[in-house]
Amino acid sequence: MLEVTQASAEHRRLTAVLTTIAVVLVLAEAAHAQSTQVNLSSAFNVSGIVNDGSSFSSGGLDGSGAAYSANQLGSSRSVGGIPFGFGPANAPDAVSNTTITLPAGHFAALSILATGVNGNQAAQAFKVTYSDGSSTTFTQSLSDWFSPQGHSGESVAAAMTRRNSSNGTADNRAFNLYAYTFLLDAGKTVQSLKLPGTRSVVVLAATLVGAGGGTPIVQIYQHCDFAGWAASFTGTGSFDTAAITSRQGVDNDASAIKVAAGYKVTLYDGNNQSGNSVVLSAGDSACLVNQGFNDVLSSLKIEVDSSPDIDNSVVPCGNANGTVPYVRVHLKRNVDYVCVEQGFWNAGNNAAAIRRFFDFFDLIVPELTDLFSFTPAGRPFLIQITPPTGGACACVDSGLGSNRGVMVTGDAYPGSFTSVTGISVPGFWGYLLTLHEFINVWTGEMTSGWPTDWWADHRSPFPNAMDEVIMRDIGQRTSNQTLLNAATAQHERYTTSERDPEVLMFLAFFSRFGGFPTYNRVFSLVRGDGVQWDTVSPANPSALRTEYVIAYLQLGFRTTADLTQSDFVTSGVSRATPQDAAYTISATNVGDIADAHCSIASARNGGTSVNAFLDKLRHGDFHGARVASAPCGSTCPAECGCNTQTNQCVAPWRSR
Repeated sequence: MLEVTQASAEHRRLTAVLTTIAVVLVLAEAAHAQSTQVNLSSAFNVSGIVNDGSSFSSGGLDGSGAAYSANQLGSSRSVGGIPFGFGPANAPDAVSNTTITLPAGHFAALSILATGVNGNQAAQAFKVTYSDGSSTTFTQSLSDWFSPQGHSGESVAAAMTRRNSSNGTADNRAFNLYAYTFLLDAGKTVQSLKLPGTRSVVVLAATLVGAGGGTPIVQIYQHCDFAGWAASFTGTGSFDTAAITSRQGVDNDASAIKVAAGYKVTLYDGNNQSGNSVVLSAGDSACLVNQGFNDVLSSLKIEVDSSPDIDNSVVPCGNANGTVPYVRVHLKRNVDYVCVEQGFWNAGNNAAAIRRFFDFFDLIVPELTDLFSFTPAGRPFLIQITPPTGGACACVDSGLGSNRGVMVTGDAYPGSFTSVTGISVPGFWGYLLTLHEFINVWTGEMTSGWPTDWWADHRSPFPNAMDEVIMRDIGQRTSNQTLLNAATAQHERYTTSERDPEVLMFLAFFSRFGGFPTYNRVFSLVRGDGVQWDTVSPANPSALRTEYVIAYLQLGFRTTADLTQSDFVTSGVSRATPQDAAYTISATNVGDIADAHCSIASARNGGTSVNAFLDKLRHGDFHGARVASAPCGSTCPAECGCNTQTNQCVAPWRSR
């Protein structure tokens, strides 16, 4: 049987070098940009900006009674040197789900300040129409104003410390406004912009940048963290060493690059496009160290990138351990890429066996993004397929261009597995191990230090349970019977031959409390409070760490019954394992931790500053984190309940 191994601490901490790139949003300095602000007033249909202390009944930015603070946002803002103006506060001042008339002219780019509301808004269509009747549709994902995801093509234009509620109080949490840039056909006259057909995408400002305005489509930098000198290129063509130095760049000194969507760049280590070269496009690694091209750039060529989003050509990927060659066999732009040890790829039927997994690989990232409500930095993620080793981990060899992804033993893909009831699943371990380790990537990115004895690491009940439900979900949506059989075989493993009550516990929670949205709520609460398990308790496992995790699980489940003893302890949580001693958990502590969260949430929603209380909660002092005055009512969030005797917002299982 293949062995699932957790990434080592060393691998998890390999984040010193940036290894991915999003769509570039850094615009030219205002002194060099010819910009035209778009007048949105005739299209205003959302009242999204309100003066502090003002009550309102318009629905606000999100339609549910929340709006940006005009005091923090201001009446105008410059982003990357490009000016933007906002509409009037306490009145219609933003636009959603409509078509905007653009000032006629030839422009290189359209930049907007916008946000998602009521959740992150994936793959939204913005359509620019030109005067000749042609059009270009830009697909862009937008973060919710409360939960930045770092989507490709997205940057924070304004970071604010509060928003305003309809009753005139402040919601003292962090909220953002984001910037997005769409590159236009400068040879055509713009006419209109059609916004996505949803109320959940709101635009507050827009500016067109002139064709001669200098919007960078390629930028090169001295250092991998984009520090030091920078040189910008605003058009396609071939650029020699002199072109680099004339833009304040330095020959043989570049270590990073940013490439705008829709373009690719060929870098050369000789002048006038000579010598060794490497081709990069939007979504490729930004750090040239990982490309083996550090401090050698002498010239470049910029072209429009008409390549497809998916590339299954076989090309060199780099060397693992410095000497072992790998080939890249699949790429889905800004999602994932697959690199296989060259000898293993060329042997037998391995190539055909691995190719049948490409569609599945491409669905893992969006599936986990929906489940966890965020995407870790580092796209496209690397799937590294090694010669047979019998294992897998949430780690990769940085010599293949990334520090983010999963490593899986090659024999997982051509092999098969037969369940105890005789279900034969070709590639079972390939489905399972790839997904399993990606789940570990997501949970580890959200917060380090999940309990090693009953969540993941020494034992992995949560990933094992999610393996089944995610394989089944993808299998149903894609009509993939092999994947459905894999989900059934996984279920049989933990109900029969490898019976694990804690896996069954997580599966039962999934069924009892509403499936994926249930766990999505859990993770959103953890992220919203900024809790990191390693800060809560230095010991892992420990009773306190487990009590915290149970408290947030139960809050996300919105259960009105305490499950500490009836479900968690009964299923084996806190028992001794071969690696860990037993310990005792307290249902009282679980309730008190949940009460602390609910009191903080209620006070925060009521306009009280709760930073000191959150700090105590994050450091394990849940008793000190309890806010004394946290009344029931509209400020008490949906995951909590009310103690009517004390009029306090509490854990729902403590309601009375």
